[in-house]
Amino acid sequence: QFGHVDSVINNAGIFAKGAVHELDESTWDRVMATDVKSIFLTTKAFVPAMIERKSGTIVNTASISGLQGDYNMAVYNAAKGAVVNLVRAMALDYGKYGIRVNNVNPGPTLTPMFKSNPESVIDEFAQASPLGRLVEPDDVARTMFFLASDESAPITGENIPVSAGFEIYSGQPVQQ
Repeated sequence: QFGHVDSVINNAGIFAKGAVHELDESTWDRVMATDVKSIFLTTKAFVPAMIERKSGTIVNTASISGLQGDYNMAVYNAAKGAVVNLVRAMALDYGKYGIRVNNVNPGPTLTPMFKSNPESVIDEFAQASPLGRLVEPDDVARTMFFLASDESAPITGENIPVSAGFEIYSGQPVQQ
């Protein structure tokens, strides 16, 4: 209807709990297909036209869980870690065509999936944030909009945390 696609937002993800020995292969495959393969397939479908026009942006949803490890989240960490590095490869491959590729790496976000946790868990997460809050879906959307716009013209291959500060703490206890 509009002639061409200027920006692709790859925003799919699911979560499964468990250490490697606790996960079955079908769960592993389902998370990897949704969180990683979907980016491959969507990009593969749209990038040829962007190459032809020599312009475009691709913004993927990764996670701070792809930047660090989490207890009991092996497949999610692996999938989002793959997306964290995939953005670099895509930025290198497509930059010569004027195509920019970046990731948004949300922290705990008040999506319906996250809000299915007990209220006490949600409160515990909010208290763990240096800002005392969780990420709102609109926080992520505004960052994606920025990365898709000309306002972010020199940015490519980056992982941009939108996390209320969750990725800045090493986990070490306070030293006295």
